[in-house]
Amino acid sequence: MGLSNLFAKLKRRDISTLNVMCSPTLAEHVEVIMAATSPGPALGAEARETLRALVEEQWPAACLARDWDKVLAMCAQDIVYMPADHPALRGQVEFRAWLHQFPPIVKMDQPLEDAEGRGDLAVVRASFAVALEAGGKQVDSTGKVLCSFHRQASGKWLVKSVCWNWDQPMTPVS
Repeated sequence: MGLSNLFAKLKRRDISTLNVMCSPTLAEHVEVIMAATSPGPALGAEARETLRALVEEQWPAACLARDWDKVLAMCAQDIVYMPADHPALRGQVEFRAWLHQFPPIVKMDQPLEDAEGRGDLAVVRASFAVALEAGGKQVDSTGKVLCSFHRQASGKWLVKSVCWNWDQPMTPVS
């Protein structure tokens, strides 16, 4: 699908053919973004603070502790997780398996750069700096992340989708 065609559909708020014209993952993100920017109450200060705490504090703390149960408790059951240089992972079972093989994280800083949304949907953008332990060596890297959240009836925000990549290709550890 050409970008002009996609933008025309977005402008008309026509999502009926997105799943046919786009990859399923792109269509899911477009639907979340469209819903997050549709009419309705904007994110309030409390919602923004909750999202900031999730992105900057809770997620990094759980990753540093390799507490995958805590990470998954922050996620929807049908999470779509799109890590750098890897196919999309669908659902908590696939995501958990991927987490178990990820190298230990020894340092992680993930500042929130922006949070937008309406009602029960939000999209956040953040950057990150990590130090990974790989092959007995520490590897430092930076990257960026785009994440969508859905607020549950209980008021709890859950991660619905994540897409991240590195700023530079990772250097192989020898």
